[in-house]
Amino acid sequence: SFLSGDGEAALCSDDDITSMIADIDQSPGTWGISKQGTADFPVFVASPGANTGSFDPAAGPLAIEFSNLISMLPPDKSSLIFVQCTGLSNQGYNDTVFVQFIDKVPPTPHVTSFVAYNGDAPVPQGGTVDYGHVILKWNVFAAQLCLVEETGHVGKAIDTAIVPAQQPLSKYNLQPQVGSTEFDSRDVSFNVTPPKINQLSWAPNAVAPGGPSTLSWSCSNAGYVRVTGSNGAVIIDNAPLTSSVAVNAGSVDTTFQFTCVGAGVVTVPATLAVPLPNPFIFAQLQFPTADGTWTIKVQWHADYATSCQVYCVDTGQLLSTDLISSCMVPAPVVGNTVEGPKLFRIVAVGRSTVTVDSPVHWMW
Repeated sequence: SFLSGDGEAALCSDDDITSMIADIDQSPGTWGISKQGTADFPVFVASPGANTGSFDPAAGPLAIEFSNLISMLPPDKSSLIFVQCTGLSNQGYNDTVFVQFIDKVPPTPHVTSFVAYNGDAPVPQGGTVDYGHVILKWNVFAAQLCLVEETGHVGKAIDTAIVPAQQPLSKYNLQPQVGSTEFDSRDVSFNVTPPKINQLSWAPNAVAPGGPSTLSWSCSNAGYVRVTGSNGAVIIDNAPLTSSVAVNAGSVDTTFQFTCVGAGVVTVPATLAVPLPNPFIFAQLQFPTADGTWTIKVQWHADYATSCQVYCVDTGQLLSTDLISSCMVPAPVVGNTVEGPKLFRIVAVGRSTVTVDSPVHWMW
């Protein structure tokens, strides 16, 4: 507070002035014109007015209208007030007020909190989250704006931002700003779970050369899937984490590259087998029909073959080119001897050529 008495003085800030205005007696008074001094150190002379009554210096400070003084303070300035009591009496006196303006020292912006959240759960510094996104939440003291440098996101002093969690070690920096001035920043970092291939399978898992098959998969903690052929050509890209794709094999075992992309990349081979042809043939003498006719039933299949021929070796007759089928061949029987065809053959062509023969088998 001000000290009363001739020659006594006090220093105070503009906040102190505000409190004093509420405390002192607001007696009628007027501001005199500026005398001496400069713009940075003005001098004012005030008088309490014509009808003041008695004045007791011990009763308190001289009543001066300070509201005008408060209104003249620039917003970026503080003031040091020096009050010099030059004369005290019951009839008249002068009070000189010296006002020294000084630059306010603004508070230094700083980050009070900067935390990543995985859903509603805060992520500890250096913790681990699943692939996807996290929420950044922050509180910055005395800043106008804040910049999340890695994303270019500009937010308020208290704000949130949804950011990717898609790098093995994800790091974000929060930079407080006042105008064009930047201040000390703060980092938040966390690990992201690498991609995982849960299931990868072929149906069927082996085919003839050029044969079709379907590759199915299920992945987690990733963004997308890519499948490339044995020649490096992309078959499918940006595929869902659970899906499938139809492909065709080459002339031999064909290896595709299956890639799961997330916080890192996991690539594994997916080989579609092209085995050697596996033909089968079986010829069996059947019981005679009601009219006494004997026949031979020939059955066959040619797994993993692209083509085949089934024929009677004895006669050279081509019976079929179907990969799987059967047929009936007449077979005269005299006693216990088949007088008709006795040997059948299948020739299967695929990764290589494989031949299998079958004699005629009796049912009894």
